[in-house]
Parts: sequence; structure tokens; C-alpha cells
Amino acid sequence: MFGLASAVNWSDVAAVAARNNETVDGEARHVLSASIDTVQPAFTVLADLCDYASCFVFKDGGTYRLIPDAPRATDAVLPDDAAIVEGSLSWEQRPQTSAPTVMEVTYTDTSALPWKDASAFVYLPGVEAGTVERRVSRVQRIGITRHSEAYRYGVQRLNELTTTSLTMT
Repeated sequence: MFGLASAVNWSDVAAVAARNNETVDGEARHVLSASIDTVQPAFTVLADLCDYASCFVFKDGGTYRLIPDAPRATDAVLPDDAAIVEGSLSWEQRPQTSAPTVMEVTYTDTSALPWKDASAFVYLPGVEAGTVERRVSRVQRIGITRHSEAYRYGVQRLNELTTTSLTMT
């Protein structure tokens, strides 16, 4: 990969592309409309593109791999139920006192000329009714050009921020 002096697993790129081309409510899941107009470290650009494409990047030897952030079957193969030790899984959730309850995603609205910034809002249950404290987190995703995609991005991001306090052992 240019700038990172490493190879790319192109079958991973194809899998991420296929996931992004899947339709959600009649349109492609993710469409990226962006240009890179400033010099930035290569890994910064890669991490930003992975955020837009909803995938994870990791280095496997001398090759960068991309994994879609999507449900999938486990890679682990257990011989039988006897391999699972009862009570061996424990989890703990830290208090969510500062976690956001509202996500605002600013995107580029291309539905009219001239283009303008617009926002998509996602609320946890109870926020709009006033029974849950309103704590807003804002993120700008100018490469997103559709409200529906900005909303889906906001749902995913709010879900991640709400559940990242979960620790499993």
C-alpha cells in the first residue's frame, strides 16, 4: 500500500465493498464522496476511510487486513458443549453518567444547490420525552451526502458509545 510500505489483502477490500454495496431501504449502505486535499499521515487517511466504510483495519504480518463491522459467524470451532466452562463468562458495565444520549452527525446535503451542511439526529429512548438527560455528541462526516446514511452512521456510533462501557472476561 502506497505510504504504508505494506501489502493489502484485496479479498478483504472486496468483502468490505460488497458489504457497503448491500442495499438498506433501497439504497447502498455506504457511499463515500470525499477528496483528500491536505497532506496527512497515511494511517490517518486509512483510519478515516475505514470509519466511512464501517470496517476495522489491522496488520497481519506485512499485510493490512480489513474486516467489515458486521455480524458474522464465529471463527472459533469448539468440539462440543463440554469445552465451555459454566460460569466462566463474566461482564461488568461501568456507569453511563457521561455517555451521550443524542448523536448529531453533520453531513454534506447535496439534494439542492448550493450544497450545504445538514444534521441528522439520533436519540436514545426517553430523551425526546425529557425522561432521560440530553447529552449531545457531535461528529462531522462531510463525505456522507445522504440524510439516511448519516442517520444510520449516528445510530451505529451512538450504539457503540453506549455499549463501550461493557467489559467481558
